[in-house]
Amino acid sequence: MKKIKNSGNASDFPYKGEVNNKPSETVPDQTMTMREILTRYAKGQSIDGVKIPLWEEGEGFAKDPETLDLAEREELATQAREELQQINERIKQSKLKPHNKQTLSDDNQE
Repeated sequence: MKKIKNSGNASDFPYKGEVNNKPSETVPDQTMTMREILTRYAKGQSIDGVKIPLWEEGEGFAKDPETLDLAEREELATQAREELQQINERIKQSKLKPHNKQTLSDDNQE
């Protein structure tokens, strides 16, 4: 007969837990309050544990995106999309070039 585990007979079943011997990957002072999480969610921002974005002065944004108006944010988003598209095209081309060279060299050997 099959036993069913419930709160009355839980002690009859051995605990099959896990042992965690790895070091913690928690970064101190990087936790967000529930209010911060909900605010970021409502604004459409990422909730991946990064509290404050770090912007390098040399490249990227010269201004803090939080202080820009909607038109400036839209312009930055458009520029970022175009830059991402160019990067993806370069990645595609770089993946195709070695493949074509290998195919040509394979064809020449036969």
